[in-house]
Amino acid sequence: MSSRRDFLQAFLGAPLALGACARGSKSRPVHGELVDSLESRGHGLRDEAVLPMPESEGDLLDVVVVGGGVAGLSARARLSKAGLRVALVEADGVLGGTAKCGENQGGMHPWGAHYVTAPLAESTAMVRLLEEVGVVVGRTPSGDVALAEECVVRAPEERLFHLGHWEEGLYPRAGASADDLAELERFRSHVRELAARRDGSGRRPFIAPLGLASSDADVLALDGITMDTWLAREGYRSARLRWLVDYACRDDFGLRVEATSAWAALFYFAARSGPGGEPRAVIPWPEGNGRLVAHLAQKGAGELWLRSFVRRIAFAEDGSETRVLVADGAGDRHVLRARRVVLAVPRFIGQRIVDGLAGQGSLVEAPSYGSWVVANLTLSNTFLKDEPPIAWDNVIHASPSLGYVSARHQLDARSPYVPLTHYYALCDADPKAVREKLLAIDHAGWCDVVLRDLEGAHPRIRDHVERIDVLRWGHAMVRPIPGVRTAAARGDGQRPFRSVHFAHTELSAVALFEEAFWHGTRAAEEVIEALGRPLVSELGR
Repeated sequence: MSSRRDFLQAFLGAPLALGACARGSKSRPVHGELVDSLESRGHGLRDEAVLPMPESEGDLLDVVVVGGGVAGLSARARLSKAGLRVALVEADGVLGGTAKCGENQGGMHPWGAHYVTAPLAESTAMVRLLEEVGVVVGRTPSGDVALAEECVVRAPEERLFHLGHWEEGLYPRAGASADDLAELERFRSHVRELAARRDGSGRRPFIAPLGLASSDADVLALDGITMDTWLAREGYRSARLRWLVDYACRDDFGLRVEATSAWAALFYFAARSGPGGEPRAVIPWPEGNGRLVAHLAQKGAGELWLRSFVRRIAFAEDGSETRVLVADGAGDRHVLRARRVVLAVPRFIGQRIVDGLAGQGSLVEAPSYGSWVVANLTLSNTFLKDEPPIAWDNVIHASPSLGYVSARHQLDARSPYVPLTHYYALCDADPKAVREKLLAIDHAGWCDVVLRDLEGAHPRIRDHVERIDVLRWGHAMVRPIPGVRTAAARGDGQRPFRSVHFAHTELSAVALFEEAFWHGTRAAEEVIEALGRPLVSELGR
């Protein structure tokens, strides 16, 4: 982009950009780094020709798992529990995918997903996982899960900077009319009704993971329209309610309300509701879902190939084995032989590396992936002196960003640092164009964007900055545009292709930890059955 003002305007809008440039001479350099998100290396491999598959005399593994995100780690853990010989290949130098975490002098911090919602009791696999990490400690008298008090987000939980002041919660209440508040209550009642629905088998239409959900035709019909259309159809006119729903769509899906499937937007609200319509508790960690990533990694066993790209997956003519060509961090090539493969990466990657997969079709023809920027700020604790009590989730109403989360309440009060994790979802309609824009900005440029955004609520924040580290996600998560959930419900993308089994959140159309964990476990159990091993499913279907 041609100037500082140009890129600030592109990401923050004209008023914030003009204000930033007016004070530009007061800015000081910010320490930190632009963390590698593998975009450049991945693009370098994208257009290379199909490589020949060398012969290999290595041992025959039971399974190769491709991808070390939550789905891949969940598959590896389940396969290891079944006693299978497993190798996992991951392009990054750390595990976790979009749930990975990092660490600097301010402590641990998330690079992506930063919490899970308390599971409903019927989500037995998630309940078991959270029992293993000490979050779920029993059942309430009503049968709901009981959570360890120290694991639940503490008050103040959410706040919104609106009309120059912080308000509790994320609904912009200051100046709201009686009609605005009546619409808010009608919408909440609508969500409660959806959350309370059951089909003839007692299944909910809105629950994470979606493998436990009903597929009622009238609920799936919501996937045929946008949330914008649904709001108009149901007579919702309040600009404040529309802002709240639009924020939810940007926050979870990287889409604006006019582009988001109505099913997905309503899922955001209804799936987070308890049996009586009350909001489910939020379970965060300072390192975000990196805590669960570490636990899953410890549960798995076998070979671990980090900083390694899978270049090709080919099949023996007699079907006896599958060969996986791996380029390691030094550029050397290796062949892993396996009886089965779990492909825990997006389908568009699989179509480039799996012989014969291109053109097989799954989900919609080309699932859309959104771009995100995550910035971890380390501030001196002098930042707190002139501030109201900082919340876990902090949103700025006038900003195009998603605001920031802070793990300050989970840290030792004597810590000299205040960590903030700032999220920005690039919601442009053209994903390819926005990825190019994303990668064109360097570390200093993104620091400018983040700080100018936060100055709207914290005018002196630059005085307290010790460090900012930035990660750019070019393909962060599948975006649930209309039609994606309906296609996912058919299950086409879940069917194995020869000896390859699929595990990824795009198979649910929503990119949540619960969905990745489900699909990784599901694919692993498919493999266990395909290999003739005894199986007692852990999914509770």
